[in-house]
Amino acid sequence: MYKANPLPTFRRDVKHLVKKHYPIEDLKHVVDLLLEGTHQDELRLKFDDHQLVSNSAWKGHRELHINKSYNNNWLLIYRIDKEDLVLELVRSGSHKDLLGK
Repeated sequence: MYKANPLPTFRRDVKHLVKKHYPIEDLKHVVDLLLEGTHQDELRLKFDDHQLVSNSAWKGHRELHINKSYNNNWLLIYRIDKEDLVLELVRSGSHKDLLGK
């Protein structure tokens, strides 16, 4: 089990998502799965969890699609420190907002 470390950028993103009426309980569900650390297959299959390209500024980070009803465009970017058992919540939002695509 991991300990959550939401970064200030993530907290700011969540405030914006709440204002836009995103279903934050979907985000909480995904974060709970990540914190347990035992749902890799479910995360990969259901939420398209994958490593971000290693030659980008996001090296070492992972991304998943929280809710596919938002045009498959609602992302969570995170990083796991397996040594210290920390889940670092980095960003959440659309592809365009987070990755410029």
